[in-house]
Amino acid sequence: MDLRQLRYVVAVARFGGFTRAAEALHVAQPALSLAIRQLETELGVRLFDRTSRKVTSTDAGVAFVDRATRILSEVDGAAEEMAAFAGALRGTVRASIWYHLDPALPVLLRDFIAGNPGVTVSIVQLPTLAAIEELRAGALDFGVLGMTQPVDLSGLETITLREEPLVLAVRAGHPLARERTIPIARLGEVPLIMARPQTTLRRTTDYVLAAAGVTPEVILETNEIAAAVAYVSIGIGGLILSRSAIDGVGMPVAIVPIDDAPLYRVALTWNPAVHLRPAAAMALAYVQSVAERELARGPARAKASA
Repeated sequence: MDLRQLRYVVAVARFGGFTRAAEALHVAQPALSLAIRQLETELGVRLFDRTSRKVTSTDAGVAFVDRATRILSEVDGAAEEMAAFAGALRGTVRASIWYHLDPALPVLLRDFIAGNPGVTVSIVQLPTLAAIEELRAGALDFGVLGMTQPVDLSGLETITLREEPLVLAVRAGHPLARERTIPIARLGEVPLIMARPQTTLRRTTDYVLAAAGVTPEVILETNEIAAAVAYVSIGIGGLILSRSAIDGVGMPVAIVPIDDAPLYRVALTWNPAVHLRPAAAMALAYVQSVAERELARGPARAKASA
């Protein structure tokens, strides 16, 4: 058994097939398949059930992948730590960031990457609850999360980057665009583009509308903020979101304040119980320092900037 075989098994489990795993690892598919068959022979168990349609992990395979993932993480972490001792910081930073939530964050990442050319930043865009699960599991180093209702952040630490009320975005020229402010009850007058069910934004929006006796006409669902604002700009429907997130997309839409709207909180979030590798620890410390400096300038409205 060697580390190469462990990486092959983890990749097949992750990508759900030998061909995609081989492509991701830049190896020949027959060589990958042979290495895994040899490992299965050595272990005396099948790690994968193979059919012409799909590849699935056996119970033994699930257990093996879990342990192999931890082994590879420790090995990679050791290599990164030794590189740091040698004065060559390298590794991967794993973060969940919707850049429209705070448009200045990409500038921070740009500056960090420029100062640390051996580091790769891997960004995913996860719904808040999914990102929290990944942070607790140690699969993410940190996240910039949008929250519109209390969520369980036990065991995690946060720094608020911004807190502001939700607003309604409509196309320029829409009848509601002339209003200085509208009550929640009038949100039933426009078809809405909404986040998908089970997201914190959707749950909050559904609750607020229901409390006001509004049955919304949901015309489109998407978690892609830029796409949602673009759809608003061409008149597909209205969007309930924070003004900063809407403005960050840079599309021509009208903003209408909502009376008694819930607050939208954007927070840098991390798990202090997880031992971060040197590159991730440095990246988090860099973002933290900027956020804390900005927080000192204005309570609960810290805005990351270069």
